[in-house]
Amino acid sequence: MGIKKELLQPTLFSILTIIVLVTIDLNIPHIFLKIALLFILISALISSWFEKKATLDELTHKYEDMSVLMENIHRYLPDLVACKDKNLKFTMGNKALLSLFKLNKLSQIKGKDISNFFNEDIANKIIEQDNFVIKNGKITKYKIHSKENNAYYQCLSVPLKKGNNIKGVASIIRNITEEENLKEKLNSSYSQIKSVINNLPMVAYITDLKGNYIMGNEKSYKFYTEGIDPEFNNVQIDLTAIKDIQEIENNHVIKTKKTFITDKELKAIDGSYHWYTWRKVPLFDNHNEVKGIIIFIQNIDAIKNVQKQRDNYIATLSHDLKTPILAQIRTLELFLKGSLNNFDNDQIELLKLMLDSNNYMYSMVDTLVASYKYENGEINLLYENFNILTLIEECLIKLDKGIKASQIHIKVESSVKNPVINADKEQLKRVIENLIFNGITYGFKDSTLTILINEIFENNTPKICVKFINNSPYMTQETINNIFKKYVTHEDKFNRVGAGLGLYLFKQIIDAHKGNVFVTSSKDDINTFGFIINK
Repeated sequence: MGIKKELLQPTLFSILTIIVLVTIDLNIPHIFLKIALLFILISALISSWFEKKATLDELTHKYEDMSVLMENIHRYLPDLVACKDKNLKFTMGNKALLSLFKLNKLSQIKGKDISNFFNEDIANKIIEQDNFVIKNGKITKYKIHSKENNAYYQCLSVPLKKGNNIKGVASIIRNITEEENLKEKLNSSYSQIKSVINNLPMVAYITDLKGNYIMGNEKSYKFYTEGIDPEFNNVQIDLTAIKDIQEIENNHVIKTKKTFITDKELKAIDGSYHWYTWRKVPLFDNHNEVKGIIIFIQNIDAIKNVQKQRDNYIATLSHDLKTPILAQIRTLELFLKGSLNNFDNDQIELLKLMLDSNNYMYSMVDTLVASYKYENGEINLLYENFNILTLIEECLIKLDKGIKASQIHIKVESSVKNPVINADKEQLKRVIENLIFNGITYGFKDSTLTILINEIFENNTPKICVKFINNSPYMTQETINNIFKKYVTHEDKFNRVGAGLGLYLFKQIIDAHKGNVFVTSSKDDINTFGFIINK
């Protein structure tokens, strides 16, 4: 264990002094020894003096540093600092404290207590906390609100001790008005958001990646744990039947990072069945990684009932319309064959017009029903191999009368060596007939409708590309963006139900074949409609 330098030097000094005194007292004749010892004694005294001076200088520097620190705290610290004695009279305060009390000098607060500067409520609270510190010798933290200037302060009071005796209290007071106002706004916003979420007409909650419930609106926990739907007459759904499906869907959301939406018909505990829409949305962290799943569940029994009624209505309507129309078509065909009577030329032309009109109406009803079935996923494609060039020829023959009446010339061009494709022939026939009809309806008289058939490759997969190019009015990009919607065509003056639904149905059929549709228009009045499907 080492001996401190400050203790060693006085000890050496004492030993040397004793040696000198003993030497002198023993009358040692060696004068040089006495001189040497005297010299050592004087050196020790000088060394001790310098050491004390160095210690004094060090203490002086430390005091100066502390003084500078205290001066900076007094001037620049934004927090309020106050010291009080055991009687809770002020002994010191920094500039921020003086500014709060609108004072200029420290002497103006010395010897005064807090009640001279704050109202009774605040003063009593501060005195209560200071007394607690003095009595228990413990730190206390509390908050005060000044109604006069609507300011909030966070206070920290600590005991001032000398040994085991408590001499007073030191307090640091911070203005937290801005933080409190922000907290109040956030609490208000949170309350509003919570109110909105709780009043949503659906179950809404968040799960972790393992499907464990984290938080949600008031009606969500009962649904998650017991399958009880408070939004729909407290019906209780058997969720155990879809547990495995839920896990598969959650993994899909986590893997793809995309929203997943599905409709489910679920069985209730009482044996009834109910429809629900499930929407699962990924919840991301700051690194764009999925950290949870937001789930929205809504009962759609009312929507499904309306849809069922609409299905019945469409089925009844189509049957009630198609049956009499078909009867009229067959009757007109018999008239034109001369099976029932002979007609003159004018009467025959009139019968032909009536037949065309009935055929058009029958086709329109058929298109309406087909569009509706595609919307509801009721169409199952029947794939078969057939020659697409032959199919186009059949469509042209069927529409021959309309083509001649429109005075449009038809040109078919193909660069396909093997025109056999695998698709639903009847559905593709609808598409081709529609695009031919569209071309002769909007095309300028004496212009040409060109049908181009090409073979292309996408990702080494052979595909058929069919284009219908005609001379017709220019379409803006906005028109093109809306052209496949229901009852929308590229010219308002040709806004007929049949044509509008035809383009809508065209896209539905190609989408069902996993193909693509496209439309282009140039300002020199050349428009192109087309589709691409797997060969």
